[in-house]
Amino acid sequence: MSTKTINLTGLQKANEYYQPTLQQLPAFLLEPFLKLFNMNLITVNNKDIKKLLRRRGALMQPYGTLGGETAAQKEAFKIVESVLTVDKAFVALKDYIGNYTDKEVLVAAGNKVDNQSKKHPMERLILEQVVKTFVEDYVVCSFHAERNDDGTTPAEAFDGFYTKLAALISAEEVSTTNGNLIETGAFAAPGEGSDPLGTLLTYFRALNPFLKSIPMDFIAPSNVIQHARDGLLSTYANLKVVTTADLMQYLKDNADLSYAPNLCTHPVLGTGQRIITCKPGTLSVGMNTKTDVDFMQVRAPYEDPNMIQFWIQAEFGSRIDDWDPKVFACNDQASVANLALMGDYTVAS
Repeated sequence: MSTKTINLTGLQKANEYYQPTLQQLPAFLLEPFLKLFNMNLITVNNKDIKKLLRRRGALMQPYGTLGGETAAQKEAFKIVESVLTVDKAFVALKDYIGNYTDKEVLVAAGNKVDNQSKKHPMERLILEQVVKTFVEDYVVCSFHAERNDDGTTPAEAFDGFYTKLAALISAEEVSTTNGNLIETGAFAAPGEGSDPLGTLLTYFRALNPFLKSIPMDFIAPSNVIQHARDGLLSTYANLKVVTTADLMQYLKDNADLSYAPNLCTHPVLGTGQRIITCKPGTLSVGMNTKTDVDFMQVRAPYEDPNMIQFWIQAEFGSRIDDWDPKVFACNDQASVANLALMGDYTVAS
C-alpha cells in the first residue's frame, strides 16, 4: 500500500533549500511579459523616485541691441517626480499533505531517480506552482488593478498601469491641452458610420512630432487591432489577406512615422478601446521579494498536523516613468479586465 511521503518537515526542508531560487523565480517568470511590453523591472524597497527634467523652450535670442536686458533671469527647467511605490501582497494557502502520495519515479527530466533517498519529486513542484500562481495573478492584473487595503482579490493588491494613467489624467498631467491625450471615440467594426482604420490613423497623425520620429511601442487590445485590420481589408478590396504587419506599415506610411509601430498586445489588456503609444522602456514594474527573511514559508498552524499553510509575502507596483508628449500618448477610451485568465480554475467565494 502507498505511504504518504510528503510531510511538513520535508516541505520545510525543501523550501529552505530552494529559498534563493524561489526568490528569483518571480523575476524569471515575469521576463516574457516584461519583454513583450519593453518594461523595466526594478527592485524597490518601499519607494523609487525618478526625477524628470522639463526644459523650458525658446530661451535663445539674438545678440544685438540688448536694451539693458542682459541680466534678466529665466527659468531653465523644472523638475517633475515620477514615483514608483510597491504594495504588500500575500498568498495564504491551506492544504492537506495527504493529497500528495508517493510514487516510484524511475526517470525525471531525463535523469535516473534514486528512490532509496525517498526524496519526493513533488516537493519542489508544489513550491514552484504556488510561486507561479502568485506571479500570474500579478501579470493578469498588471494593467487594471486598483489597490484596496480591505480587498481580497489580486485585482485589489496594487495599482496597475491603467490606474496610474487615470491618476495622471485626473491631475491633468495627461490632457488634450498637453498633447498626450488624444480623443478618438470608440473603435467599432467597419461599417456605415464606422471607420476604425481612419480613427486609428487620425490618432497616429495627432502624435507629437518627436514621438513620431522615434521607435515606439503601440499598446492596444486585440479587438482594436482586429477592427482596424478589417477596415484596411475593406478599404483595399483587391487585398485577399491583410496581416498585422501590413497594418503597422500602413500607419507608418500614412501617418509619416519614422518607424513602424511595435505592436504590444496581450490578453491581460482586456477588451475595450484604450490605446497607448510610448517610447520603449516607459513602463516600469517594481518588485521586492526579499521583504522578509523567507520569501515563502511552510507552516503548520492548525490542530490537524496534516494541514499545512504556504505563505508568500512580496511587494509589487507599477509606474509610467514619463508622460511627456514627446515620449507618451494615449486616447480617451477605457478597457475592461479579463480576470478569468488567472489560473486553470477558480473557486467561488
